[in-house]
Amino acid sequence: MNTVRSIAVIIFVMLGFFTSVEARWATPDDLDTITESYNRILQINRDGTTVETIDLTLVATKESGKDRLVSFPLVYNAQSSKLVVLEAKTISNGIEYPIDLKEIEDKPLASSPQGFDQHRQLLIAFPEIALNAKIFIKYQTTVIEVPVPGFFSTEFVYGADSYWKNSNVKITSVLPFFVEVNDPEKVLTVTQKQSKKQYEMDITLTKPTIKVAIDEQNMSLDRKLMPWVTISTLNQWPKLGALLVPQYEEKINQKLPPLFETIANEAEKKPTNVEKINAVTSKLSEAITYMGDWRTIKGAYIPRSLAEIVKSKIGDCKDFSAATVAILRRLGISSNVALVYRGWEPNESPNHLPTLHQFNHAFVMVEDKDKTLWIDPTNFSSYAQGIYPDVANRDALVLKPLAPTLLHTQALDLKDSNMALSEKISMPQEEFDIAKVEGQLSLSGTAVLPLTGADLRFSKEIISRAIINTVANESRVVNWHVDDYNLGSRIVGDVKFNFNLTEKHTRLKTTAGNAFLLPTANQITILLTKTEDRVTDLLFYNPATYHRRVLLPQTSLIGPEAVCRVDSPWFTGMRNVANTSTGIEVTEELVVKKSKILNAELKSGEYAKFQGEVFNCFGDTALVYKHTES
Repeated sequence: MNTVRSIAVIIFVMLGFFTSVEARWATPDDLDTITESYNRILQINRDGTTVETIDLTLVATKESGKDRLVSFPLVYNAQSSKLVVLEAKTISNGIEYPIDLKEIEDKPLASSPQGFDQHRQLLIAFPEIALNAKIFIKYQTTVIEVPVPGFFSTEFVYGADSYWKNSNVKITSVLPFFVEVNDPEKVLTVTQKQSKKQYEMDITLTKPTIKVAIDEQNMSLDRKLMPWVTISTLNQWPKLGALLVPQYEEKINQKLPPLFETIANEAEKKPTNVEKINAVTSKLSEAITYMGDWRTIKGAYIPRSLAEIVKSKIGDCKDFSAATVAILRRLGISSNVALVYRGWEPNESPNHLPTLHQFNHAFVMVEDKDKTLWIDPTNFSSYAQGIYPDVANRDALVLKPLAPTLLHTQALDLKDSNMALSEKISMPQEEFDIAKVEGQLSLSGTAVLPLTGADLRFSKEIISRAIINTVANESRVVNWHVDDYNLGSRIVGDVKFNFNLTEKHTRLKTTAGNAFLLPTANQITILLTKTEDRVTDLLFYNPATYHRRVLLPQTSLIGPEAVCRVDSPWFTGMRNVANTSTGIEVTEELVVKKSKILNAELKSGEYAKFQGEVFNCFGDTALVYKHTES
C-alpha cells in the first residue's frame, strides 16, 4: 500500500502538507547538539590539490544528541584522497576519555561500480557520552587528485545545521583566488593578504549564529539569509567550462561502439529531431542501466569511455550524457553536455563565483533550429518535447567546445502540464451511504511523467490502485475497476484512464437536507497555510492546469447556484456550481502559475486578501441537494 500511495502522490507532483503551530527560527534549545568550535586550516597547491586539517567540538544537549554523537562517521574518496584521524576524545564532567586511534574502523561504504571511485568511512565510537558531554575530533584530509586540475573552489556556511559558537578558518594558497562574502547579520570577520608566493585569508565567526527554520512545511530557505563565504580560483564560468571541455570531448569523439551505432541507425528513421532524440534516449535507457550517482573517476568529474559504458552496461549521468551527445552528433544534431543542479527546488545560490558544488548532475543541451532543448537521458522516460521539472528554470554550464557558457534552462509552462478529471457520481436514494462513480482521468505533459512506461516497472494492480487513489479517498472506496490501458512506451505521450468505483461516506445529513461533500484540493490547502510567523518561502506545485467536472445526476440544489473566481500572480482558480437538465454540475479550473511564493509575498496584504478569497471560493464545501425524477 505504501508503493501505491507514493505513485499516487507523484502523479499529482504533490508536496506533503501538515499544519504547523508556529513557524519560526530555531533556538539553541530546539537542537540536540551544538557546535562549540569548528576550526579549519586549508592549504591549496598549484595543481588544485589540498591538505586540510579540521578540528571540531560538538556538545550533546539532548538524549537524541547523545545517540548521534556516540558513533561519528567520516567519509572520504579513497581513490583521490587520504584521511587520517589525529586525535579524538570524549570530554565529560571535565574528564577526558581519549580514543585509541588504532581501534577506529576504516571500511568501504559499498562495493564500487565498475570504473568508479571507492568511498570509505572511518567510524569513531566515543565512550562515556552523557548529557552535555563533548566529543573532540581532529583529522587531516590530503586530496591527491582533483576533479579539474589547476582549479579549486569551496564554500563555508555557518549555522545552517547547528548552533555555531566559535569558528576560525585559515586558508593559504599558491593559486590566487576570488572571494564572495554573504554576511547579513555581521557575524563574520574576513581578512586577506598576499605575498609574492602565496595568498592568505582568515574567516572568524565573531558571535554565535544559527539559521535553522523549524515548524514549517513546504519550506524553501533563501540562502541570502545565511552567512557564508565562497572562494574560487576562477571568476568566470566559461573559464571553468573550458577546463572541462577537453576531457568530455575526448570521450564524445570516440568511435561509436556497435550498440550505439545500432541506436543511431534506428533513430535516423524518425522524421523529426524531437522524435530522433526520444528514440535515442529511450533505446539508450533500455540498453544501459542508470546508476544515480555523481561519483568521480580517479577524482575527476568526467565520463568513462564509450566502450567502457557499453561493456559494463551501467552508467552515471556523465556517461549517459556523453553517450547521448555522441549518438546525436552522429545524426547531425547539434548537442553538448551541460552541468546542472538536479532537484525539485533549484539550487538558487546567490554566489556568482564558479564552483563545482553548484552542480550535481550532467544532462544534454540540443540546439534544434531556433529552439534550445534540454534533454535528460538518465530518466526512465523520454521527453525531448518538454523539460523535466527537476532541471527546469536554473543555471546550467554548457560545455561547448569553442564557447563554454552558463545558460538558464527554460521554466515550466503551465500549458505543458494538464490534468483533467471528469466524474458522474450517482447517489441512490435507497442507499444513503453509497455513491457510484464513473469517470475519466486525462493527463498530458509533465503530469504524465511518473506513469510513462509504468507497465515496464509495476504490475497492473499497483498502477490501477494508484490511479484510483489519485481520484478518490482510498479509505472510502468499497470496490473499483479501471479499464484496460497501455503504458508500455518510454516516450511521454497523453494518456486517459476510464474507471468506475463505489464510494462511501461522501454525504452529510443537514437540517436543510442531504449534502454532498466537495473535497478540498491539496493545492488549496497549501495556499491557506499560516503565514504570519513564517520565515521561509513556500514551495508550491509546479506550474500546471487542473480541470475537474462533477455531475450529480437526478439532483437539484437546495439554495442558489454559485460562481466564484480567484486571480493572483501565484494562482488562478474558478468554481461554478449550477443546476442543469441532468443534475447538479460542478466545474473547477485550478491554474498554478508559480512553483514558489516568496516570504515577502506571503507577508503582504495582497496575499492575506488572496487567502480570504481562496477560502471563500474553495474552502470546505457541502452541496445541499434534493433528488429529482429521471
